[in-house]
Amino acid sequence: MTLLHDRLESAYQVALAALLAERAPEGHWVGELSTSALSTATAVSALALVQKASTAHGSFDSLISGGITWLPSAVSVTSRRPCCAGPRFI
Repeated sequence: MTLLHDRLESAYQVALAALLAERAPEGHWVGELSTSALSTATAVSALALVQKASTAHGSFDSLISGGITWLPSAVSVTSRRPCCAGPRFI
């Protein structure tokens, strides 16, 4: 193994141990999602893709609809830009 590979492996193991140590006793992570328009749009897109690919998880229609309904409220009335202002690409 090379020195670079050894350093990368060591950094990976440290990061892995730190992440695993943050899990709840049940084996999952606990946290809160961001309330930004970007995170909402990402979640809506992910739910729509999962729902399109499989019915095994049930319907996400209400969550998708709720996210789509919320998104316009996250746009500033004065600037018409997302609340998490940054460059506008559209």
